[in-house]
Amino acid sequence: MSGPGWRVLIVAQADPFLVGSGAERVLREHVGALIRRGHSVTVLSGHAVAAVHEPLLTVEPVGWSLATPWRVWRRARTLAGGPPDAILLHHPFAGALLSRAPWRGETLLAVVYLSPWDEDYRLRDPSGRGPRRAVLATVRRWIERSVVRRARRVYPMSGFMAERVRALHRLPADRLRVVPGGVDPEHFSPPGDRSALRARLGLPEKAPVLLSLRNLEPRMGLAELLRAVPVVRAAHPGLRVLIGGTGELATVLREDARALELGETVRFLGFVPEAELPALYGAADLFVLPTQALEGFGLVTLESLACGTPVLGTPVGATPELVRPLDPTLVLDAPSVPAIARGILAFLARGDHDALRSRCRAHAAAHTWDAAIAALETDLFPLRGR
Repeated sequence: MSGPGWRVLIVAQADPFLVGSGAERVLREHVGALIRRGHSVTVLSGHAVAAVHEPLLTVEPVGWSLATPWRVWRRARTLAGGPPDAILLHHPFAGALLSRAPWRGETLLAVVYLSPWDEDYRLRDPSGRGPRRAVLATVRRWIERSVVRRARRVYPMSGFMAERVRALHRLPADRLRVVPGGVDPEHFSPPGDRSALRARLGLPEKAPVLLSLRNLEPRMGLAELLRAVPVVRAAHPGLRVLIGGTGELATVLREDARALELGETVRFLGFVPEAELPALYGAADLFVLPTQALEGFGLVTLESLACGTPVLGTPVGATPELVRPLDPTLVLDAPSVPAIARGILAFLARGDHDALRSRCRAHAAAHTWDAAIAALETDLFPLRGR
């Protein structure tokens, strides 16, 4: 960055210091990269646990309720030093009133668009029905539309999500700029000795090991992955499948595994701390991304690739954008159980695993968080003079 740093206000539902989901990780990495580039950042967070005051970073909890937009608007009006140079909204509801702030002409308003708010909630409970649910979906969509239409820029993380937001809210193409997610290639890197690592993790040295790290929700496709496991195990009796994550389907998925008599083939890891992720990625032969809907980017995809582990994904959302340039055969032909089983078997039959692991690392190296924020900074800040 050239010249003095900017004063950036970020409004989010997530907590930048409690990283358990993709939204939290995106928030944390955006904050960190902006600070490294010399900008002063204030975060108003609906779910922050505690206040933080550092030279270039302030985090203030505002709580999460129907009053959150009002609290954010009121607090933003009293920021030290006057209006911020730029506002980045990571959630439409929390920042709904800021698009109408009296000083909005002095401040660049931009939206970091992770996914459609109403669709994300609907997919978490696909069985939900009734007039109340329909009304809430309409309200969420209206709030999101009112915010994105007032923003100077909307930043989706993929071409897939750019098309979704453009069509959903009828935005002109020149208001959209794709700013992808990234990876820290120093934290996520290949292991020095995979055999020793697998022994430490209690994994077989030779038998194939599959990994999937997901929120345990219906759209993530873990039920479909479990149903594909018996087909793969028939050809590879020593197969091990590691599933990490927490969520509403935790009990259901364990019951599914028992019903399928998967036994020790499948291991549920629960929540995996970030410090332990590189070892899991590095120990696996293949990361399986069985998403059924709304894969807005896929940070786990980049993290796995950075650790040298190939990713086999369904042709859903942004996964083809990330994986196809590396190797088109790593994109399944459908999100179905048979397609997942066929894809895993075809991968395990390949003879170029070592060479592919090297290519995975090189492919991920071009997607760092600093590069992503540099793209956002280069696009957003010149608008100040327009």
